[in-house]
Amino acid sequence: MGKSKSWIFILIISVLLLIATVLLLRQPLLDFVVRKAKEKFKEKFDVDLKIKDAGFTGIRDIYFSDVSLVPSNGDTLFTVKNVYARINVSKLLRLKVGFRELVIDTSHLSLVKRETSDNFSFLKRREKNQDADSIQHVNTSDYSERFMSVLEKINDIFNEKITFRQFKVSYQRGTVNEYVNIPELFFDGSIFQSSVITASKEGVNLWIVNGTADAANSTYDFHVKRTRGESFALPLWIWWMGLKFVLTRRM
Repeated sequence: MGKSKSWIFILIISVLLLIATVLLLRQPLLDFVVRKAKEKFKEKFDVDLKIKDAGFTGIRDIYFSDVSLVPSNGDTLFTVKNVYARINVSKLLRLKVGFRELVIDTSHLSLVKRETSDNFSFLKRREKNQDADSIQHVNTSDYSERFMSVLEKINDIFNEKITFRQFKVSYQRGTVNEYVNIPELFFDGSIFQSSVITASKEGVNLWIVNGTADAANSTYDFHVKRTRGESFALPLWIWWMGLKFVLTRRM
């Protein structure tokens, strides 16, 4: 009986020591990851990743504040006021990055094109390089594996709770000023709800997006309804695809 109590005591002490070690090392580890991320953005894209503060709240909640991406000699591409994430412990034990819950508050992706420069071309160059690499292997690629890989990523996203508040994507070129604004997007693990505002020279439109998602069974059902506006364009396509779709609702 005495030996059993000793083993229980040793086990409890070991667990407490492990927890204490994790708590002591987690901030230095997070600082290391942030530093490596900044170095990678600078090396690959010549973009400065700035994070004012990063840390932990509670046992497994991470926060980031005042995050921005600023290309060299260019306008700020992306800003976000606050990011909160709850770590998925089961994935972490398998050495994978994953979250149980993600909250992104007040973020803005700003695409700016000037006469001789812009702040987003490095994204298109990266995409072209990837396309060129994939063409070399097009005859030997397994498309079913690609599809399953994409589906797995989608399932990973919809396997967590997601909240966006005040997310905006804007495009500015001369007198052209377009944007997509998402006042709030909410997904609780099964039900998806969002409102979307699109604006371009064709007009301002309000959209309601509702749906359900079952990541475990890869089953998704989404519905999009326009509730306000007459004619509309799909903003931002002109800078990426070189074209624009304009539709007019017939009354």
